[in-house]
Amino acid sequence: MGKNAAVGLVVLVLAAVGTGAAVSTEDDATAAKLATQVCSSCHGPGGDSTSPTFPKLAAQQQAYLAMQIRTFKSARGRNEPEAHDYMLGMAALIDDATVDALARYYAHQPPPAGKKGPPVLIERGRHLFEQGSPERGIAACASCHGKDAAGNGIFPRLAGQHAPYVVHQLKAIQQRLRDSPVMHGIVKDLTPDEIDAVAAVPR
Repeated sequence: MGKNAAVGLVVLVLAAVGTGAAVSTEDDATAAKLATQVCSSCHGPGGDSTSPTFPKLAAQQQAYLAMQIRTFKSARGRNEPEAHDYMLGMAALIDDATVDALARYYAHQPPPAGKKGPPVLIERGRHLFEQGSPERGIAACASCHGKDAAGNGIFPRLAGQHAPYVVHQLKAIQQRLRDSPVMHGIVKDLTPDEIDAVAAVPR
């Protein structure tokens, strides 16, 4: 689905169900309809996308999803071209109640299955993921994202996520195309090989 068509569909869905719903059940119905009829064209049914261009949203942390959608709504902090081009127009059309309901919808979907990476790559990245590199000022990924990579609050779930998407996001943070001060300090000195390795771990 093209970007303009998707934006148009968001407008139609919101017009059909109404906006500014007063009760959460109505917000949830709006979110479910948007997720099914609009978001699924990129993120897949139930948020389990098949393309690494688009992140898997299924079972993602609710607080993280809401924060990211609001970041797109504000048109600040996410300057990587793909995310900006796809999400800015659509996120701007939904109100805060629908943002929260969308985040709630995806957070309650079944966790997606990951694709296991090369064992050698996983083994190389496991040390960084679990222990970091204190002498280089690199914190362990697990300290925020959890040992099982399920995430926690504003720290996103990485388990089951497309490894190429994780690589892309780490590089976007390194290049300050994505505003994440805490993460930038952690990943700024990672080499491309280390990024590939650590992204392969949370499967």
